[in-house]
Amino acid sequence: MKPVAFLDLDDTLFFSTSKKTPAMQTVGALSNTGSAGAWLGAAQERLLSWLQSSTDIVVTTGRSVDATRRVTLPLHGWKICCYGGVILQPDDSICTQWEQHIASQFKDGLAELEELLTIIMQAASQHNIDIRGRIVPIGQHAGYLCFKHNQRNVPELHSLLPTLDEHQRSGWLVHVNGNNISLLPPPVRKGHAVRWLQETHFADRLSIGIGDSLSDVDYFASCDLAMQPTSSQAFSILQTRFQDVLW
Repeated sequence: MKPVAFLDLDDTLFFSTSKKTPAMQTVGALSNTGSAGAWLGAAQERLLSWLQSSTDIVVTTGRSVDATRRVTLPLHGWKICCYGGVILQPDDSICTQWEQHIASQFKDGLAELEELLTIIMQAASQHNIDIRGRIVPIGQHAGYLCFKHNQRNVPELHSLLPTLDEHQRSGWLVHVNGNNISLLPPPVRKGHAVRWLQETHFADRLSIGIGDSLSDVDYFASCDLAMQPTSSQAFSILQTRFQDVLW
C-alpha cells in the first residue's frame, strides 16, 4: 500500500503573491477575485511530482472550503480544511460523518467567538492598528476567528498577542504565522481530523506529515514521519532550539 502524505499548502507547497520570487512561475491557487494567488517554485513542483507518484496525498490546510477549492493543482484525494473543521471527500463533497462529529462538539462557541472578536477589534482600534477580523464558519456553525493586518504590517498585528493572552480560553489554540492570527476552539484541530482519517480510511498505512507552521506539529504527532521546509516557521524554531543546546 502507498504511504499517505498529509500535506499542508500555504508556505509548504506554494506561496502567496506577496512572497513570490521571480523563480516561482507555476500558479498553485487563485485568489477570491480569480487572479493568480499562490505560486510554486521548482522545489515545490518536484515535491508535488514525487508525492503524486509515490503516495496518496491528503491536503491538510487552514484554508476555508472556498479557498481550498480555488487550488488549481491536481489534488483529487481527501482534503482537510478549516484547520480540521471540515473534511472534503475525493468527490469534493463535504464529509457528513465528520461534519456531524464536529457539530456535536460545538455548544456556545458563537458567543465566545463574538466576544473575543469584539475585544480584539476594540484593542486594535484603540492603538490605531488597521486590521480585519472575522468569524470563519464551519458548516452551519461558527468555527474560529481569523485576523489579518490590512497593510500587512506583521509587527503591528503581533502586538495584539498580549491582549489575546489576557483573554485566552482554556483549550483554545492561538495560531500565529506571518500576517495571520487565528484563534481555534478545542474542536478545531488538524490533528483531530488527521487521526479520524487515519482510523477510518488509512489504517495501517505509513503516514507522513508535511507542513511549515507550529499548528502542523499537532498532526505531525499522529504520523510516522514529518517533513518541514527549511524556510518554515517550525524549522526556524527547531533550528534556534538546536543552537541553544549546543555547548
